[in-house]
Amino acid sequence: MGVRVTVGRGRGFTLIELLVVISIIGVLLGILIPALAGARLTARSTVGVVNLRSLSQMLMLYEQEQQFFPNPFDPKPDDRARRVRGTRWADALHPSEDEPVGDFEGPAQPQWSTEFFSVYWYSWLSDWHQQGARDSEVQFSPADRLALDQLNQYRSRVEVRNGRYLWPGSYYMSPTLWSSPSRYSAGARGAMSAETLSPMSISSVGQPAYKVLLWERADFAKNNRITINSGSATREQLPPSWCNPEARPHVATGDGSVRQVDIGRLSDLAADNDEYLPGGRIQPSDLMPLYPSWRPERLLPLGGTSGSDGEYPLFFWATNDGIRGVDLPR
Repeated sequence: MGVRVTVGRGRGFTLIELLVVISIIGVLLGILIPALAGARLTARSTVGVVNLRSLSQMLMLYEQEQQFFPNPFDPKPDDRARRVRGTRWADALHPSEDEPVGDFEGPAQPQWSTEFFSVYWYSWLSDWHQQGARDSEVQFSPADRLALDQLNQYRSRVEVRNGRYLWPGSYYMSPTLWSSPSRYSAGARGAMSAETLSPMSISSVGQPAYKVLLWERADFAKNNRITINSGSATREQLPPSWCNPEARPHVATGDGSVRQVDIGRLSDLAADNDEYLPGGRIQPSDLMPLYPSWRPERLLPLGGTSGSDGEYPLFFWATNDGIRGVDLPR
């Protein structure tokens, strides 16, 4: 005799069971979404390091070809016949429209002629690198959302005048590459004069493995920092600037390598050893403005942001003893 099994209709979920399942799903999403966002940020910052390595290789190729590093006082590379010592780099970028301003005249001269080249150097060098593609995304870290938002905002605007503009990229170049070491001696500490401004070459680098040539303008692997304004601290969803002790930016050194630097550790080291102490301090802007290259003294509207996360030593920017000095512990 066989056994008969009767299967009845299945029982549905009760309201309490359904709420429990929804709660569990909500908890899992709360765990997974930040993890996915963190993974995306890590992936983008990793691509940014690859871009830094590419720019470092390009910088070395330029130096081999021209026998000196890019500098703001020579015309663009394809116009060697028109070389005039002392021209502004905006003039050099468009020699058919702009006139040289003569030799550098010291501290009264606008900083546009010197320090800002550190920020816009690739816009100038892209004439040599990619035939005028000055908004080429190799100069940006994909995690640098402020710079990329600015790029997308201005890419189609009338004010860019057929591409003749200079972008602030995600990677800065040290002014020591066009300044003699005497500019950063213990007595001068950054004093500017015509005598202390001169193109440097790789042979000028004292200790290539410890001298930073290029670096990320912020720690793009992080998206959280504390900004202090008027004594009050505010936490923001932005990367800390490269010289913030919380930052660990990637840098490219004179020996062609790319590495990550712990700025907190470097700050502690510099406090006890003048060899690593740069000349001066800086309150880095979150993003420099976009400049029209035909009139560099005038900013385009909506050009940048003045936000900052504090004032810090000018690591890599104003190395003690300049290009002959060291930025990193040996």
